[in-house]
Amino acid sequence: MAHQDTTIIRRKKISQQNHRKWIILFILISVLLLILLFFRSSFSKVQQIHIEGNVLLSEQQLIEAMGIQIGDSFFAIQNRTVESKIRNLTVVRDVLISKEFPGIIEVQVEEFSVVALEWSEPKGWFGLLSNGAAIPYEQIANISSLPILSGWQDQAMKANLCQVLSEIPSQLLNDISEIRPIPSSSYRDRIKMYTRSKFEVISRISYLQEKIVLLDDYVYETVNEGRTSGRIVMMETNYWQPLEIPNEEVTAEKMNSSSQ
Repeated sequence: MAHQDTTIIRRKKISQQNHRKWIILFILISVLLLILLFFRSSFSKVQQIHIEGNVLLSEQQLIEAMGIQIGDSFFAIQNRTVESKIRNLTVVRDVLISKEFPGIIEVQVEEFSVVALEWSEPKGWFGLLSNGAAIPYEQIANISSLPILSGWQDQAMKANLCQVLSEIPSQLLNDISEIRPIPSSSYRDRIKMYTRSKFEVISRISYLQEKIVLLDDYVYETVNEGRTSGRIVMMETNYWQPLEIPNEEVTAEKMNSSSQ
């Protein structure tokens, strides 16, 4: 009897173990099926792409650069990889990608600002960004107050100027219509600016941020003194002179040539 009881107990244990195995197997199969169904459903796919902050670039341009389409795998998208692709665009200063379940891609773009215009033969007008890069004129809005850059062959110096212009409040540049390079042996970054108030302004790129703050008041005082045009020199010191007086560099050249 004791032997039979032991046999029955063993059989029950084996039966229970088999039963548990079947339950576990059923659960595993169910989980796998659910996972399979999930990854084949719309919940695992990109459903929407939201883009904010873009002005110069269209949504289509950014989506093409990202390489993402509606219906792509949501979980396969690597944020840093996509951000790197967008940063390769000349216009983009920075970008942040985030994902929100289910299937939403959020794109926050920061573009370089347009700080000036430039004419290029034979393509026409271009907008210059704060990083010195150029974009087609058609992409730019509200450009009436932007200064025009003319005669710039030194691309590094032009990029430096664009960077400085981006750091100056736009209202301080409203009177500037054109900026030309007039480098000298002493000042490679010397510039001549033409104002809408009919003055020439001589300064340096490295002084511009400091001096531009003073320009409107200086022009106002000069006009009140009865001088409605002329040259305003804003270098180490600030002073007015009539346009008939040549630039310092020209004067030096004349003196050198006459002594030979």
